[in-house]
Amino acid sequence: MNKDISIKWHFRHSPETVWAYLTEPELLSQWFMENNFQLVTGQQFQVTYRKKDGTIGEIIDCKLVEFESQRRLVWTWAARSNESKNTRVTWTLKPSGDGTDVFLLHNGFINEKDFVSHQEGWPTFEPRLAGALDKVIQ
Repeated sequence: MNKDISIKWHFRHSPETVWAYLTEPELLSQWFMENNFQLVTGQQFQVTYRKKDGTIGEIIDCKLVEFESQRRLVWTWAARSNESKNTRVTWTLKPSGDGTDVFLLHNGFINEKDFVSHQEGWPTFEPRLAGALDKVIQ
């Protein structure tokens, strides 16, 4: 199986602002998930998905593989309940007109169930990130 999730979002904010919401743990938690992220290549971190009732639904083990400030961020993604343990999430930011295009690529899935679950899940974060960014005074 070789399927990738590829998504493009556009935000009316600078790459610098969007980058902050992808890399600063407090800002990342506002729209994504609880985390102990650090912008250090090789750093291992976790993100915790909580269900609507507040209980833990999933813990994802990650490792920052590489980054280029305000342009590209790559981490491994290993959801503990999935068979696909060696997937990768790549964020690419490009200035565009009135803001920033954000390209999300998630690849490395080994089964259909994991792929479909993430394919349905990732789009739910776009409005959450947009809402967090819209609170920023430009």
